[in-house]
Amino acid sequence: MTYRFDKSGKRIPAGTAKDKLVAAAENSDTRSGGLQKSATEQRTTGTSHLVQTQKGSLANQKLGRKAPDADLGKPLRHIGLAFMAVFAIIIMMAVISMAASTLEGLRGKNRHSAPPPVATTNAGKAIAAAPLANLGHWSKAEVLKNLFAASQKAHGSRHYSAENAILKNLSQSQPAETKALLEKLVAANPKNLKYQWQLAVCLFHSGNYDQAKIVNDKILHQLKGSHQSLELQGLAYSLDGKMKARVGRDQEALQDLTTAVSLFEKAKLPDSAFVDTLRDIAWIELRSGRRMQAAALFQRVNACTGENAGAETSTESFMLENIK
Repeated sequence: MTYRFDKSGKRIPAGTAKDKLVAAAENSDTRSGGLQKSATEQRTTGTSHLVQTQKGSLANQKLGRKAPDADLGKPLRHIGLAFMAVFAIIIMMAVISMAASTLEGLRGKNRHSAPPPVATTNAGKAIAAAPLANLGHWSKAEVLKNLFAASQKAHGSRHYSAENAILKNLSQSQPAETKALLEKLVAANPKNLKYQWQLAVCLFHSGNYDQAKIVNDKILHQLKGSHQSLELQGLAYSLDGKMKARVGRDQEALQDLTTAVSLFEKAKLPDSAFVDTLRDIAWIELRSGRRMQAAALFQRVNACTGENAGAETSTESFMLENIK
């Protein structure tokens, strides 16, 4: 039997009202403790459940598994957009290529339908342009052969400025070969003054001035006082004037060049045949300060070469603008 005591140590009889109140209080404490224990167990159980759930999720992630609620729509949309972009780029490139091909075809059609270019001489006669697509490559020997043949053709057609230009280029590019060729021709044709003059021209343009003067003086001596071969006399005087102008003897050069022009005019040659001689006189006049005479000669050169104020600026046109 259990006894209870009050604060002063006096035993409390069982069955009293106070004793009942104490028993009731003890029963209440007992129930409260049970409730607290139940709540604690519930909290423990809930927490352990959450921990197990999180562990399972981590395991699933390590194994590469997708969560059941993952959104698969976004990656598929991105892949679709990428394919659409690539397809659009391919279509655009194809359209550009087709447009370029069409434009090139139209240009080719216009080129084929256009008439061939025509060159016009000073006399107004039309000359068909050379078929440039059929031109091949010349060897060094072929250059000498074909250009020298062209110079002979120019001499035969009385286009002495063209002949002089061709011989100048040959004597500068192949001086030894050109000199040997002409010396052979002179030896085989000692009375042919044309070959002697061509040899003198090549010697002059290749820098052999003393030899060129010797050959040219022989030509002048043979033609002096002769009314024949006016054109060849004019060529010899023109070359003599070039050689004197080269060393600064402008007045003597001017006299020889003027004599050459008078001989060409007497032979009824057009200005285009001896335009280089007219150009030499114009430069000497300009160097001597005679602007009016120089301007008149530059205009004469422009007229015979097809140059005018509205055409592309040539050396003569440029000088005309700057000596006014």
